[in-house]
Amino acid sequence: MAIKDNKTFRWIIIPLCVVLCFVGKFIPPFGGLSTEAIQVLLIFLGSLILWLTIGIDWPSLLCIFALGFVEPLGFKTVLSNSFGNSTFLFLLFTFICTYALSKTTILKRITLWFINTKLAKKSGLWFSFLFLFSVLIIGLFTSPSVLFVVILAILNEIFEIAGIEKGSKIGKALLMGLGFTVSISSGMTTIAHVFPVLAIEAASLEVNALSYMLFAIPTGLVIFLLMFVMLFIIYRPKTNKLINIDTSSLKAEINKISKQDIITLITFLLVVILWIIPDLFKGFWIDFYKVMNGFTTAMPPILGTIILCIIRIDNKPLLKIDEAFKNVPWSSLMMCAATLVLGVALTSDSIGIKAFLQSTLNNSLLRRFHKGKYCWRYKRYFGNTC
Repeated sequence: MAIKDNKTFRWIIIPLCVVLCFVGKFIPPFGGLSTEAIQVLLIFLGSLILWLTIGIDWPSLLCIFALGFVEPLGFKTVLSNSFGNSTFLFLLFTFICTYALSKTTILKRITLWFINTKLAKKSGLWFSFLFLFSVLIIGLFTSPSVLFVVILAILNEIFEIAGIEKGSKIGKALLMGLGFTVSISSGMTTIAHVFPVLAIEAASLEVNALSYMLFAIPTGLVIFLLMFVMLFIIYRPKTNKLINIDTSSLKAEINKISKQDIITLITFLLVVILWIIPDLFKGFWIDFYKVMNGFTTAMPPILGTIILCIIRIDNKPLLKIDEAFKNVPWSSLMMCAATLVLGVALTSDSIGIKAFLQSTLNNSLLRRFHKGKYCWRYKRYFGNTC
């Protein structure tokens, strides 16, 4: 039985963490920390324990609710910095746009194109590489959960065609490779990916989508190659069953590309272009950059969602908004909302946690210098005595 499903564990950990989230208000200031700072730190601790042991859905709501009782913040500030944050809305409507894309045949077509190239038919090793590489490419602009479900269905059919058992060495390698590749791709862009966006927000970095991708995509490619070497060169599964396999049955399942597919793809590309375009003009058309940047990253996917809902083919909309909302990964979004406002609380000047940490670290370093442990380094770089 999983820890989070253990009744005894839940009866202990949940009340304890709920108490941690609310008891800080009654603790007097000590050690340079204000009551509000103690509140925020205990809410962070309680939420972190629940995220690690119970889940990320309702514990995130508990975190937001508890932060509403921290006086310098209040519910108005907390809600505007969580559910009203442009980053939250950016992710929400990006998930909706990628859901519309997942309903088309585009994602399957990309994968089938890769595994039907001449190179893929040369050997099972090349087949495995190009199959996983197609997942990496699709993962650059698709939600990880959507991508995994779509590609897993294709992989299961490949297993049936090739007569591969999931418990075999090659079956394990491909399944693990799929999971690892989906995870790697979700860190390579900010498109429909929660954690890169959260990392940028939490670190208070002014990194645009283009700059992030110029760094993260090459890094992701290196990690992907290392993963492939470990799974298929060091682990050495037998790939002979994947040599020149007949994938005609997979092709037969996919209908001809439709108007819906084309319009959905064009709309999604428009959303991506609107994300990237402002950064291309930053160096020489400042006014245009400021106007476009002022719309925030939430504007393009909202526009894309509106277009997909308006356009109808055969009297049916390309996207039904109520259906799309049912397929949004709300647990991840709840955690996103909580971490966004938690970041605001932890760095707020009125709460004082940042100033406390800076002061504590500076005093600690000074004491170590005066003890002489790092005195020679200090004199080397600054030329002063300790």
